[in-house]
Amino acid sequence: MTGTLEPYLRTHPGYSFCVHCLARDLRTPVGLLRKAMWTLEVSEAFRVRTAQCVSCLLTKRVISHETPSGDEEIPRRVIDFLTKSIGQAFCPRCVAFATDVALADVKRLLLDLEPVAEFARHKAPCSACGRWLRLIGSGRQEDIDSSRVEELIDLASGCVLYRELRIDLLSFRSSEGWRPFALVRRGNGASVPNAPVVVLGLEPTKMAADRVAASRAREWIDLRYT
Repeated sequence: MTGTLEPYLRTHPGYSFCVHCLARDLRTPVGLLRKAMWTLEVSEAFRVRTAQCVSCLLTKRVISHETPSGDEEIPRRVIDFLTKSIGQAFCPRCVAFATDVALADVKRLLLDLEPVAEFARHKAPCSACGRWLRLIGSGRQEDIDSSRVEELIDLASGCVLYRELRIDLLSFRSSEGWRPFALVRRGNGASVPNAPVVVLGLEPTKMAADRVAASRAREWIDLRYT
């Protein structure tokens, strides 16, 4: 079944599909496609996560073909740029230009960073283009904690490495807030037994939810790999 699903996903790179929409488009039973989805997951070229399906627009487990665009480096490039520009603030367009990152990706990341204490959001002239816009920038040098910055980069990247295991941060939005969710995996992509880590509480932002999910996932790993 992977012989049918894989080429279909490769012809739609970056688009996330749920198993039911794939079953309809490929005219294949849901059960067979679900097995193919988990088979492809071990490959770095494919990503399975909880997100919005581009076809039915419902939030559920989806799979997508990820083109090798260096997306995992986007948070590091943006956050490094902001933390090295002490006392300055920039509009999203200038951040995108300075870091060579797509404007849409910068806007999504800056939205996640908005509640983070290290980065201030305010209206002022952009330090690069001079336009009066809503900007983001870092504060004083003494406010920047390097370990804290690394944590933010990991959270924004959606993946944390801990004790040779990978923690995928998959927190998702509900009607009342963000629900923390993480999935622990081995380095080769195979799921660890009883790996899903779900936290029942809600958080106001995705980054806050991912921080809780990462913490609970580490606790889960420590209990089982002492």
